[in-house]
This record gives sequence, C-alpha cells and structure tokens, in this order.
Amino acid sequence: KKYTPEQIVVKLRQADVEQTITHLLSHFDGEMLLTDFTPGHAEDFREHLFDLGLANATTCKRCSRIKHIFASAIEHEHIMANPFSGIPTKGKADTSRQEFINQETIETIIGSCADVDFRLVFALARYAGIRIPSELGIRWNEIDWEARTFVVHSPKTEHHPGKAYRVVPIFAELYPYLKAAYDIRKSGSEFVVGLWPCGRSNLRQKAKRAIEAAGFDVWPKLFTNLRSSRASELVNTHGFSEFTVSNWLGNSTEVLKENYLQAMQADVDRATGKLTPELTHPLTQNLTSIGDPVVIPDVIASSWDKLQEVAKEHILPAIIGILGALNETSTTPKEAVPVSPHTPTGRSQFFANH
Repeated sequence: KKYTPEQIVVKLRQADVEQTITHLLSHFDGEMLLTDFTPGHAEDFREHLFDLGLANATTCKRCSRIKHIFASAIEHEHIMANPFSGIPTKGKADTSRQEFINQETIETIIGSCADVDFRLVFALARYAGIRIPSELGIRWNEIDWEARTFVVHSPKTEHHPGKAYRVVPIFAELYPYLKAAYDIRKSGSEFVVGLWPCGRSNLRQKAKRAIEAAGFDVWPKLFTNLRSSRASELVNTHGFSEFTVSNWLGNSTEVLKENYLQAMQADVDRATGKLTPELTHPLTQNLTSIGDPVVIPDVIASSWDKLQEVAKEHILPAIIGILGALNETSTTPKEAVPVSPHTPTGRSQFFANH
C-alpha cells in the first residue's frame, strides 16, 4: 500500500509509542489505575526494560515517553504527581558502536549500485548527513541549483519552534549524484528519491545487500554511522564550526558532540606527526637507523662554512666591541656622552678604536 509522507511519519511515531505502551502494560496489570502508580513502580518498569535486553539509551527513551504521558495526566488533573519524575531519561551515548565510513568505501558501494535511488540514499546519508528514512522526502522544487542548497523537512524536530525544516548545502561530493538523478527524472517526478515514502526495515535490508555486494561487511548503526561520519568530517577535516554543522544536520551542538562526532584516523595521523611517504622520503632518506649520523647535503655544508667565516671575521669582533663600549659607558660620568657606533661619525670612530 502506498502512503503519503505525512502518513508514514504518523505510522512511525505511532508504532514507536505503541511499543512503549505495550511494554508498560505487559509488565503491569492492565486494570491498574494511573493513581495507583508509585515511584517504585516506575523504577520496577525501568529495570524490566533492562531485563528485556534494551540498551541504556533505548530504556531512557522509553521512560521519557511514559514520563510525558503521566505529565499530560497531571495537566488534565487526573493525578497529582508524576511517578516517573525521578527516573533518568537521558542516557549516556554508547560510542562503542561508532564506526567511521570513509569516502573511498562509500564511493565503492555507490558505484556498485545500479539503482539510482539507492545511489541517492547512500549519497544523501553520507554526504549530506540526513536522517534515513524520515528525511528522504526531498522535493525537486525545493532545490535551489543556483544557490546550491536544498530543503530538508525533519519530522523528528518539527515540534520544536523553527525546526520543521532546514536548508542544507549541496556539498561538492553530493552534487554529481543529485544532478544525475535530476537529468534522469526531471519531468513528472515530485520527490528526489523515487522510492519515497519507504519503511525503515525494507530500506535497511536492501542497503545491507548493496554493501555486501560491494565486498564490505555491514557496519553497526548502518545509516546513523554514515551521518556521524559526515558530521565528523565536516568538523575535523573541513573545519566548520560545531554550531554550523549542527544546523546542517538538524540537531543541537550537545547532541552533535555526544552522539555523532568521532575521532578520525586523519586526526590521529596529524596528532602523531605521521606524514605521507612523499613528504617523509626527503626527510628520512639519509637516516638508516636511530644511531646513524645525519648526512648534511653539500650545498648546506658549504653555506654553513661561509657563515662561520663571516661570523669570525665580522660579526664576532663587532659583538665584542659593542660589549666593550657598553662596559666603558657604565663607568663614564653621567654628563659624558659616549660616541654612538650607529651614527656615521661615531661608527668610524668606534671601529677605529676597536
């Protein structure tokens, strides 16, 4: 069955909330009244979610939704206090499943995709950092080719003021794939990705098959790590501010730092002073081991010899003379003014004396 984008968003939200409520009702008696819930029941429910094998972040998210339900009950004066008020609802991000997907890998995967839609899905996720699949509803009439920007509607953040959509650059890496899709289906098509609207599970399965067909193992958090890789690249490699990148990706700077930014191998190489072979070869070609002497090129050795000669003949005597003059000046009465070596007459007299 074909659904409109709005219907897909509603269904996704309903499924997520319904799953949370199902967990709550399966743990407690369905006849239990709201007024019977205590903080102890809330803690029992949290432990129940952990027993189901849910991650800390997922457990906090489920408890947060239940907390909002009870908060609504307070507003309607059904209960006086929220039993979930003391339950932690902000879990610490689990970075153990983060993985940076470099551009060489994603280019190989995109190149192996015969389907233009999946080329776009991978390119939009990796090079624009959009959420998959909820933000795939990009329209051709919302692309500004002259300004190189496009509009991304964000169902996840639309309930926040001014966060219903955002304007994202058509990054240089994304442009060829977007332009190729436009040339193919520029007439009679509303959406950039032809398979939109689409469900997450079906899209994920097709993406996994595409990755494996390209010869790679499927990484954890398939689409999230593509978004995370782009965020890290924009901040660490391209030098954009976290504020700018968080606006392009549609989240707060706190969420960006806690959930998306990764330490890249390029950062490690730069921190350890690792250079490319082209740069290191001229610097190390004369070093065979730690204990071996460094061979100084002839041109440098010759220049150094000349510098030593100039220093012995002119610079060193001048320094000694200046020191002598300063010594004499320190013993001269205040009203006596020594001849300065920096004036024409003083300079000749100075070198005559020294």
